[in-house]
Amino acid sequence: MQVHYLGLIISASGVQPDESKIEAVSCYPPSSSEKQLRQSHHSLNNYLKEVKHCLTSYRTLAFSDLTRVNTLY
Repeated sequence: MQVHYLGLIISASGVQPDESKIEAVSCYPPSSSEKQLRQSHHSLNNYLKEVKHCLTSYRTLAFSDLTRVNTLY
């Protein structure tokens, strides 16, 4: 069994990056102006803040109760 979460594939063998996400980022066109570069940087910063919040929140770090139905958000 494996779970796809925040661009990662989590399984019993460990955590690996999702290859489709790596391809999407590597195929993203480079910024052609300073404005586009600033917008991309701003978007990336917001995404990283959200990832950090998700990974360090209490709900994420809690152990699963395997006797109940678990839902990933």
